[in-house]
Amino acid sequence: MNYIDKIKRIIQAGLLFIILSGCSDWLRVDPIDQILEDQIFSSEYNVQTTLNGIYLKMGENSLYGRELSNRTIELLAQQYFNGEGASDDYPLKFYVSNYTYSEDVVKNIFSVIWTGAYSTILNINNFIEKLDQTQGVVLQNKKDILLGEAYALRAYMHLDMLRLFGPVYTTDSTTFSISYYTEPKVALRDREPASDVLNKIIEDIDKALKLLKSDPVITEGVMTAAEENLSVSQREIDPFYRNRNRRINYYAAAVLKVRALMYGDRKEEAGVLAKSLLEESSGIPDKFPWTSSEQVFNLNREDYVFSSEVLFGIYSANMYSNWTNDFSPGITRISRLLASATSNLMKIFDVTSSIDLSTDMRARHWKVYQDAAYMVNYKFSRSYYETNVWYFQPLIRKSELYYVLAECESNFAYIDEVRIHRGLKTVAEIKLNAVLDTEIQNEYMREFFGEGQLFYFYKRKNLPSIQNGSPGGVAISMEKDKYIPPIPQKELDQ
Repeated sequence: MNYIDKIKRIIQAGLLFIILSGCSDWLRVDPIDQILEDQIFSSEYNVQTTLNGIYLKMGENSLYGRELSNRTIELLAQQYFNGEGASDDYPLKFYVSNYTYSEDVVKNIFSVIWTGAYSTILNINNFIEKLDQTQGVVLQNKKDILLGEAYALRAYMHLDMLRLFGPVYTTDSTTFSISYYTEPKVALRDREPASDVLNKIIEDIDKALKLLKSDPVITEGVMTAAEENLSVSQREIDPFYRNRNRRINYYAAAVLKVRALMYGDRKEEAGVLAKSLLEESSGIPDKFPWTSSEQVFNLNREDYVFSSEVLFGIYSANMYSNWTNDFSPGITRISRLLASATSNLMKIFDVTSSIDLSTDMRARHWKVYQDAAYMVNYKFSRSYYETNVWYFQPLIRKSELYYVLAECESNFAYIDEVRIHRGLKTVAEIKLNAVLDTEIQNEYMREFFGEGQLFYFYKRKNLPSIQNGSPGGVAISMEKDKYIPPIPQKELDQ
């Protein structure tokens, strides 16, 4: 049975727990709900499907299935042409790209994101509490892995809420930001200083890393191959604990800590950890090898997401319908399309006439729209044959470690390592007097398209201006208020 079939079979069971703990009145728990919850945590299978339900919730459109991967968060980063005006037929695109946070359509989408994130966090907290209370249902080493994943997911969700709704950390780390929820119930909580929230995020990651010491990814790798292609020792692993890149495994949690440290401007710590992860024997470089050009260019099986390098990604059930609705070249009105300006992409990929001339493998998933002034991204389009990249939304990839080290050590060599594995020459071979910060920024624009990391990079760096998403547009000035979408009013009114 392939991974996609397995996912389809667990959706109903996994969502049962989400439904029970995500009802409209979170403070009410009926006796029948309590009985059902107790039944869910009375068997290992139900515990597993409950955790799967949380991953599936993260893959919904409100979170990493769309808004925090390739739509709203990328509109904030100016990844797309922003439309022809407020009256066109995609007002969300226009208003978000122009940081017009007062418009109802923008308020609504950030409310959807906020609600989706915190309802997921409450489900995670419920899972942690219930699993902690169980005795003898799951073997201790497996229980540790399940709890480790849950703590890491809680940290992941809070970090993105802090990065999105929190202050520009490098200038306002003591400013009140969001609340850190650790209990499985809705209770009024005061918002906390950004620095306090970040400390709690790192505490949760450290808990996760301790619990994930027995993660089979450390000894057996990711284990995405079909049963007949697994080693003898890999076949002995419970199938639930395979496909480790579809879960927040030990290595993904470690890179998440690097990300959190970088957000907190703790670059020395981040650099030390990133370097240790890349230098660890039989660690990330071995477990998550570079994707080859043969894999990228394999006709009808193109791996545009470089899946072997992804430490953590989720199942995005609506990936292909969303691509059809937002990116399909069949959309005739450019104002309705999430298209990128060809002139901007040419700058990003260092070409003067055509993207097709770039040897960068990442340029392969860009194709010219009906109007040559725009290009459409095929990174998340459906391949002809079912492969390991189907419905796979990357959230953490190993190249992030190289960019972190390039920044922390002011060293082009780490950028060059990624460039070489993307089909490019080193920076020094093609540019004189290259600026490191500019090259890192260009790498983020090429590497993380549709993965929601570019806006957070801009915000962390507190860049005074960023590239305009419109063709030939002048740089956009980025005042502080543009970097900080307002927390939904209904949350502030409580």
